[in-house]
Amino acid sequence: MSFVLQVGVFQKQSTISLQRAKPLLVLEEKARALGITIIYVNAKNTSQECIKCGHIFKENRPTRDRFHCTNCKHESQADANAARVILKRAWSRCLQTPYRRGNPSNPWTGRRGRPS
Repeated sequence: MSFVLQVGVFQKQSTISLQRAKPLLVLEEKARALGITIIYVNAKNTSQECIKCGHIFKENRPTRDRFHCTNCKHESQADANAARVILKRAWSRCLQTPYRRGNPSNPWTGRRGRPS
């Protein structure tokens, strides 16, 4: 059983304050006790990345609720698309394979086989 946790990037901070880190430490301890694996995923650009082709562009989010890829024209609900991107990144880490945006061999993209 795996538990996927979206964690943001702390680029400008050299250390995470104890106030921010404490809930993560408690969560890690509880998960370890239950035998659940937590996978940390970089959340950068997950709301702007297309799950189908991997294209990242600010204009892919025309509204808060909708996702529309300007490259491949894929449309979906914005939160669902971002969740699939996070899941794809977590899956890539589980398999210990390099993460490539729009990887058609990844089962979370919804594609089967090789691209035409």
